[in-house]
Amino acid sequence: AVTATWMVYVAYGLINSWIADPRLARFVFSDVWILAMLTLVPLICLFSVLLGIVVSSRVNDPRTAQQIGGFVVMVIFAAFFGLCALSYLYTTLHGKFVWWADLLDDARLKGDEYAVDLGCGRGAVMISLAKRLTTGRVSGIDLWCGKDQSGNDIEATKHNARACGVEDRVELNTGTITTLPYYDGQFDLVVSSLAIHNLKAREDRRQAITEAVRVLEPGGKIIITDISHTDEYAA
Repeated sequence: AVTATWMVYVAYGLINSWIADPRLARFVFSDVWILAMLTLVPLICLFSVLLGIVVSSRVNDPRTAQQIGGFVVMVIFAAFFGLCALSYLYTTLHGKFVWWADLLDDARLKGDEYAVDLGCGRGAVMISLAKRLTTGRVSGIDLWCGKDQSGNDIEATKHNARACGVEDRVELNTGTITTLPYYDGQFDLVVSSLAIHNLKAREDRRQAITEAVRVLEPGGKIIITDISHTDEYAA
């Protein structure tokens, strides 16, 4: 039942992708992490059922054997989804900040950069970047869509910047990353975290990258992290 539910969910996502852009279906399966989950979940289902059968077969009473087998399956799934939840919490509350700290360290900022965060959301990356600036500034742009990130609201982002003491180094704009309201070569640094993949069509993602390059001054830097389609960004 769990395997069937998972497959229906994946099929639903693929159908939606196909409706948005027929070419998206093959790009979905090009992502390693999706392939891993497609393989891992059915294997866990099979392993838990087989283990439940093996354990329950050693018990003579049929009713007790059924209960033990069900309990084994339940424990395995509880452990798996519990680890998934812990991984998500670590990534959300700590991991992504460590990751971006390393990326910004590698950028060797001078402190006077004028930067833009594409799809800044509640400002995690934008604020981390602003803390490293002295005379520079960071412009954050987003559509402030709660569908892409819970609690995604411009007022919440302003509050976060104010609470972190970087309000004077941050400016926020409302707009789409496929048509940036900035002039050519305006920024020394362009960053984006887990945002561009939300654009369903490949042409839109390509346009977002084109816009990022357009607003970057010659010799500037672009840092993008995402969960899928990153091969398109590099191209």
